[in-house]
Amino acid sequence: MKKILYSFFALMLAVCSLASCDDVPAPYQIPGIGGDEGGDNPAVTGDGSVDNPFNCAGIIAFTESLGSDVESPEAVYIKGKVASIIENFNGGFGNATFYISDDGTETGKFYVYRIYYRGNEKYTSGDLLKVGDEVVIYSKVVNFRGNTPETAQGTGYL
Repeated sequence: MKKILYSFFALMLAVCSLASCDDVPAPYQIPGIGGDEGGDNPAVTGDGSVDNPFNCAGIIAFTESLGSDVESPEAVYIKGKVASIIENFNGGFGNATFYISDDGTETGKFYVYRIYYRGNEKYTSGDLLKVGDEVVIYSKVVNFRGNTPETAQGTGYL
């Protein structure tokens, strides 16, 4: 009888555990879905040309269309506001790594990885970027490991 009772409680525990979290919303935003709002994707604008640069939503969509670790055949123009800075133009390599987004917030950000300063020049000192700065980047892009749209290292500049 005890064995049947323990089996019954184990079964009830399993049913309650699996069924209890069906309607709990994600505590974070899911890229490309818009988080809790249920599909409010930002508008994709631009074609990557100098006159019509991609916005962050546009470059993310373009980069995700590439295969995993496939670099874009040509460099494109990307426009956004600096959302956060990982490495400013102050290291020995003369490049910077940071995130941009359409509105300068953490929402819909694109990873700008190791790009050079204006005119494709290396810089050795100085914090030249600030959060909120509007930037235009010219670079090839890559879908790193199939899950991180970013600029291709060493191919871009402000």
